[in-house]
Amino acid sequence: MLCFITNDRRSETSFNQLKHILALEHIHSRRQYFIKQEIYAKLTPYNLFASALVRYYPV
Repeated sequence: MLCFITNDRRSETSFNQLKHILALEHIHSRRQYFIKQEIYAKLTPYNLFASALVRYYPV
């Protein structure tokens, strides 16, 4: 049971960190379609930068 709790907490912490990195706590849109568009617009450069970083500096 403790294993599930720690895994859930890790995923929650990771999501929270990503939300702050991408500044997703400040979404300006009101409609669901535009909210998704805003999230994808912030995720795309983050993913490109992260993949370039991993390519040049392997973990």
